[in-house]
Amino acid sequence: MKTFDKLEERIISKKNPQKSKHLVLLATVLLLAGVTMIFGGTSYLRGKSVIFADIASPPSPPEPDIQNPPSPSNPNGEFLFAPGWSLVAGQDLAGRDLSELKNKDLVLYSFNDPAYPTRVWSSYPDSDGNPTSIVPHAPYAYYVYNAGSTTVDVTLLASSETVSDQEMIARGWHLMYWPGTAATLSDMLLEITLKYSDGTEMSALQATNEENHRASIDVNVIVNTGASDVKTAVKTLASSDSDTTISKIPANSFFWLYLRRTKDRVVKMNITGQDVTTTATVTATATATSTD
Repeated sequence: MKTFDKLEERIISKKNPQKSKHLVLLATVLLLAGVTMIFGGTSYLRGKSVIFADIASPPSPPEPDIQNPPSPSNPNGEFLFAPGWSLVAGQDLAGRDLSELKNKDLVLYSFNDPAYPTRVWSSYPDSDGNPTSIVPHAPYAYYVYNAGSTTVDVTLLASSETVSDQEMIARGWHLMYWPGTAATLSDMLLEITLKYSDGTEMSALQATNEENHRASIDVNVIVNTGASDVKTAVKTLASSDSDTTISKIPANSFFWLYLRRTKDRVVKMNITGQDVTTTATVTATATATSTD
């Protein structure tokens, strides 16, 4: 446990060795003040911001004020990215070479990525335009940002990169893609399998019970693809529908799941019916930043 935590600190210190402490202090001040920060400019959108999140508020990429971006399509690796933010299922990007994103001046964002398991946003490419270790795959989801004013057509070719069966999946929020039909909270959590480093496997529903206490029962579904404020972009998956809750997660949608600190780390997550070779819905969205 201590070794893993030290590794997390080494990773984050390498990414922002001078700014990390100051950013944490700034994030705390902004949270207490109830201020939502919206960062503009490409320099901030290429990995130079570190965004933390607590269990009460799922994170969103730092973004300019983009309203109602249209939805891109993904027929067999052919993507159309409209200006602004797009949400993409990991199973659509799995087994694909991301280098063309850099060539087309597009940036992919991953939160709490297994390659950078420190509860921060990482990007491909990085702030200097260099490739990073992000390997998109199911069941995760990712943001892609198009800083231009026109839609970008990009073809992602096949890649030989593989994903380890023993990933370093950190505690905290994880952005994921739901490939099933509309489902209640308990039905959805039953379809998510968590495997731990000691070999234990259980459903996310089991992980949320009081005995295990390994995952939060709070699941946040992205329901408003045109919102620029995270408070209106997501709803909590609950037993009823209201201004802040939703009784069922829609089919083929995106959600945030929170893993708690545990003695044995999660090394694999899987959602029933999600295959990295199949094609899923790709939906555009715009949200605002949140801090820890």
